Amino acid sequence: MMTRLQPLDRAVLASALLAALGSALALRGVHQLHHARGDSVGATFVATAPPRGVIPMVTSLRAGGPAERAGLLVGDLVERVDGRAPATLAEVQREMATHPRVKLVVRRGARDLPIEVRGR
Repeated sequence: MMTRLQPLDRAVLASALLAALGSALALRGVHQLHHARGDSVGATFVATAPPRGVIPMVTSLRAGGPAERAGLLVGDLVERVDGRAPATLAEVQREMATHPRVKLVVRRGARDLPIEVRGR
């Protein structure tokens, strides 16, 4: 014999299912939207979200690649790209892919450092 769900039980179940679906979609979005590869400079980035907006963080460097040669380190926070605060990771990726030189300001610890990355 099947038990019928009361209206409150149905609402709780629906809420739990929507929360689980929302979490799954959010995780998928984080993976797709918040990772960027700077293949042309040999670096990957992930977005951090401090109170003032998206700040890309270097997550890996290709050994001997342009980013590593320029002095970027894993953990550096990219605060400026060619003088502007990046709004999205896609913007960082686009700048690095389309310009032979990109001037960055990165935060490393408590210091802001100017770094110029030259593409391939």
